[in-house]
Parts: sequence; C-alpha cells; structure tokens
Amino acid sequence: MFSAAQQLNEQLIEIKCSIGAVSTSKEEHVTLIPQKLIKKADQTVYRAKEIQGTSFVIV
Repeated sequence: MFSAAQQLNEQLIEIKCSIGAVSTSKEEHVTLIPQKLIKKADQTVYRAKEIQGTSFVIV
C-alpha cells in the first residue's frame, strides 16, 4: 500500500499509517453524539500509534 522508504536530503523518509475505528450498536447509534464518536476514533488512532509499526485498533 505504501511505497518503500525514500531518500530525501540525506534522510531516509518512511510513510506509515495508523487507523482508529469505532463501532457502535444500533442502540448506541441513536443516542451517540457525533463529536463523541469522533473523539473516540481520534483516541483509537493514538492508541494505534503507540503500537510499534503500522497498526490499527478497533474499539
């Protein structure tokens, strides 16, 4: 998906990806405030970044 590391001005640049996804039930979906859902997804991205390498977390 991502290309290999690239050399740029004598520095090796790597592109990595972290994904945070949040699932909800039908019942939660009705009462969930969109801002809270975005906040939860944002928190899962940071959790994914804590894991070494390209990672994903689903909450």
